[in-house]
This record gives sequence, C-alpha cells and structure tokens, in this order.
Amino acid sequence: MTDYIVLDLETTNKNIGEDAIGDFSAAPWHPENGIVLMGTGSSGNYTTHGWSMDAFSSIYGHLFEGDSPILVGHNIKFDLHYLLRHDAGFYEHIFPKLRIWDTQLAEYLLTAQQSKWASLDYLASKYGGTLKDTRIKDFWDSGVDTEDIPEVLLSEYCIADLKNTELVFLAQLDKAEELGMYNLIRTQMEALLATTEMEYNGMYFNIKKAQEEEAKLDLEVTVLKEKIELELNRGL
Repeated sequence: MTDYIVLDLETTNKNIGEDAIGDFSAAPWHPENGIVLMGTGSSGNYTTHGWSMDAFSSIYGHLFEGDSPILVGHNIKFDLHYLLRHDAGFYEHIFPKLRIWDTQLAEYLLTAQQSKWASLDYLASKYGGTLKDTRIKDFWDSGVDTEDIPEVLLSEYCIADLKNTELVFLAQLDKAEELGMYNLIRTQMEALLATTEMEYNGMYFNIKKAQEEEAKLDLEVTVLKEKIELELNRGL
C-alpha cells in the first residue's frame, strides 16, 4: 500500500467587495485571506493544527524526502495554492518532490469524464461516507468568518472532511487498479501539479505595451468614427 497523507485546510472568506479577485470568497490569492486550521492524517488517525507559516513544513517536511508519500485532498489545488502563498519553504523544499491525488479529478477520470466537479458530499454519499456538518455552512451564510467559528466545531468539521477524503481516496485507488487506470491517473495528477505551479508563478504581462496598443486602437476608432459621420452627413 502506498504511503499517503490526507490534507484539508479551513480558510477565511474575505474575498469580497471591489477588491475581490474573481467570485470565490475563499480565493487563495486575496491578501486578506489566510489559513485558520490545517487538518492532516492517514490510516484513520487525524489531527488539526492552528496555522503558522512553517506549520506544514515543520510537522511533515521530513516525510517528503526520498520516496515521498502521496498528498491526498479534494480539489487539492485550492489547498496547495494556500500552502504555496503562505509558506515559502513549501515551494522550495516540498513542492518539487510532491505526489498528489485529487479525489475530484480522480472521480472525473474514473467515470469516463462524466462526473464533473464532484463535491466531497457527493463522493462521500457514493462511497459510504457522511455528509458535511451544516452548522459550519450556516455560520458562513450568516456572515461569520472562519476564524470566528468555535474552534471545536471547526476542528470536527475538518476531521470529518479528512475521514471522507481518505475513504473516497482508498475506494478510488481500488477502482483505478481494477480498471487498469492507476498509471493514467498518476500522469493527470502530475499535470495538475504543473498547472498549479503555473498559476502560482503567473504569466508576465507587459502593461506598457498593452497601453501603447490600446492608444493605437483608440486612435483608429476615432478616425473610423469621423469617416462614418462624414459619410452619413453627405447622405443627408
């Protein structure tokens, strides 16, 4: 059996207002968003930790040496973006050695691309897990941010997600081996790591050049408007 660690982060939801980046309240790149709680575990043993800059690296960094374990999560790119943003050592020392399993992506592949963006609740129901504690969503819906939710409730919520994610992962692993799809899925997980790193590093955009081109286009538009108005006036 392959060694693995299940990961889940509980984060703030401050991506709102005119400074919002996209329409996802927990967007990892918003400067006011951060990690409140980190949950990890494997083989039925789970724990949660309050976040600090080197929490993941100090607790688990030594595991990612040599033949590193698989880091398992649901929509794991979200968690990876938070770790990349908030822990510089994660990108330098752990990310290059990382192997991942995203239960959402695995489900998409195992169902012949039919199960798109499956929720953890959906997969938990499918594979025999439990549904999320709605009290946490009620807090969020009423405007309470994550750091203000009672820690004992948030920890229970996080551990429940870890349990469901592990249960789904193990079931998917068996299914992948049964269908002979394990190697295919592993390649797609590597591709997901690549796109995660691309998004983390971003793409260079030449603002000055874009502004110059914008000015040229604005001039062309002005000239065309003048020509159109001239022709319209001639026809009157």
